[in-house]
Amino acid sequence: MVMVWALATAVGRFGDTAGGAVLSRGCEHQRLVVATAEPVEPTDPPAAADDVRTADRGHAAHQGTLTAVSIRLPDALTDPDDSLALQLLRRYYGDPYGCPGCAVGAAFDTWDSTGSRAADANRFTADDLVAVTFLSVHVPPLAAQALLRDRASVFADLLAELGPDRDLADETDVLHDGWVGWHLRKELLGLPGVGPTLATKLFARKRPRLRPIWDSVVSAVTGTAGQQWEPMRQALRENDLELHRRLSRLRRAAGLPAQVSALRILDVVCWREGKDRGL
Repeated sequence: MVMVWALATAVGRFGDTAGGAVLSRGCEHQRLVVATAEPVEPTDPPAAADDVRTADRGHAAHQGTLTAVSIRLPDALTDPDDSLALQLLRRYYGDPYGCPGCAVGAAFDTWDSTGSRAADANRFTADDLVAVTFLSVHVPPLAAQALLRDRASVFADLLAELGPDRDLADETDVLHDGWVGWHLRKELLGLPGVGPTLATKLFARKRPRLRPIWDSVVSAVTGTAGQQWEPMRQALRENDLELHRRLSRLRRAAGLPAQVSALRILDVVCWREGKDRGL
C-alpha cells in the first residue's frame, strides 16, 4: 500500500465507454499519490449538451493550481497475478480478439474503413467520428461540421504542434498549463455539444498512446474525477515505468493488436471492473 493524501472530488455524469460486467475481487485499492499543476478536468455540464461554458470556466478557474492527487488502481491491477486483468480484457475484446460476442467498443482502437488513418494523423476524419460511436457517444452535427470543415485547419495545426503519438509514460516533463495538449482539449470542449468525455474520446482517436479517455466509470474507479492526465502520467512513470510495462505485457498476453495502447488497456480494465461494481 502507498501512503495516501486523498483528494475529495465530485463525480459528474458522463457517457460510458462500452457495456459489460465482471466479477470483482475484494482486495484493497492501491493509491499512487502525486502532486500536479494540471488544470482540473471539469465535469460535464448537467444542463443542455451544448452548454460547454461551464466546463470552460471550471478549467480556467484551476489553471496553475498545485494539488495533491491520488491515482487508485483497480483491484485487477493491485493483484500481482494477471489473471483477473486478462479476464476483463478478453471479455471486452474477445478471445480471440474481435470474435463474436466482444464489446462493440473493441472496434474503436482499430477502425480504419478508408485505410488512411496513419496518413490522417493530424486531421480529424469521418472515420474518427464513426469510431467514437463505438464508445457510446456521438459527435453533434455542428461539432462535426467544425471538425471536418469549418475549423479543420485549426485542429490540424494543433495536432501537428502536439507531434506524433507516443506513450504518456515517456513524457518526462510535467504537462504544464501552456502545453499544446491542453490547448487542443480546450478547442474540442469549445465545440457545440462536446463535453469532457466526448472530447477525450476524440483526442484519444488521434493520440491513443498519449491521451487517456475520461468518463464517469473510470474516474470513479481511479479516483480521478477532478484531475486525470498529469497524475496518470506520473503513476505510469513510477518505479521505472512499472505500471506502463505491466499494461503493455497485458496487451501482449491478451493477444491484442498494437493499436490498443497501454492507456486503453488501463481504461478497459477499470471500466469493466467498475461496471461490475454497479458504477
